[in-house]
Amino acid sequence: MGTGARADGTTALLAIALGLATPAADVAAQAPAELQVQATVSRSGFDLGAGFDSLWMMSDGRLVRVATSDDSVADIAIPVADSAAALPDIAKYRGIAIGEGAVWITDLASSVIYKVDPQTNALALTIPTEVFGSGGSIGVGEGAVWVITSDSHDKTLTRYDAQTGAVEATIALPQPGKGVAVGAGAVWVTAAKQAELYRIDPTENRIVSTTALHASSHLVAAGDDSIWIAFEKDGVAQRIDGRTGAVIATIATGASDMESDGDIAIGGGYVWIITRSSLIARIDPKTNALAGRFKAASGTVVGRRLRYAAGSLWISGGSLFRLAPPQ
Repeated sequence: MGTGARADGTTALLAIALGLATPAADVAAQAPAELQVQATVSRSGFDLGAGFDSLWMMSDGRLVRVATSDDSVADIAIPVADSAAALPDIAKYRGIAIGEGAVWITDLASSVIYKVDPQTNALALTIPTEVFGSGGSIGVGEGAVWVITSDSHDKTLTRYDAQTGAVEATIALPQPGKGVAVGAGAVWVTAAKQAELYRIDPTENRIVSTTALHASSHLVAAGDDSIWIAFEKDGVAQRIDGRTGAVIATIATGASDMESDGDIAIGGGYVWIITRSSLIARIDPKTNALAGRFKAASGTVVGRRLRYAAGSLWISGGSLFRLAPPQ
């Protein structure tokens, strides 16, 4: 298995450490610009998904669908186990995934994955699974749903058929996994406690490369033949070549926090990272450099999950906020 080199971004990091003037350092030194709220949707929640001209969010045991065209809301009933009724959504679910013509929610309390049909807003499939802990994400693509299951202490990636829910493969991981993304013809898994990224070939259902990362992380996203990973404790992001698994760039984001409990998303020609304290960093993939830091307008308290859709940034929290992106 090959190991990626992380050479391209270290020069910029060294320059920042030495206090040298660089464009990214200049941006990071500026106060975050404020983003204006375009709309407020009266639903509280946490993890977000974007697709089918909608934003999707679990809210008090319901799947909320917000149309990006007019911000109208549809509440979709999702089964909730009696034992989990009093738990907050952050403890019930492991992310929301969009793909293979559906919306996917992993319910921890019931040990199932729900498939929701966006054409009918109805539950289309229930897949039994064994997952532990709400941290991390699930991946959808290549005709399947990919989930870190609790077999062998989270050291198994399980592949489920997206149409039938049948188990198609179980793939042993060298270390417990955390974040999962599908892109560039592969499945990508970050290790929970090791600074490693595993690339899985979906045609062979095996690991074909391991990339050495800046640190461990569960914040991973795929887009434009690249894999992006955020390391919020250090205020760093890395870009991985989706064809080879090699590190293309290591980028100082100017957005660090005491723990990596934010989010990463791709859209509008940029990569977006939000921290636990709701500071937003924008990375330009054309230059692999920080292109701005932002926060919600004064007086607006937002959460720490975000998506980009229909020309806007969407951030969950006590409400779902639609923000005008920077120009």
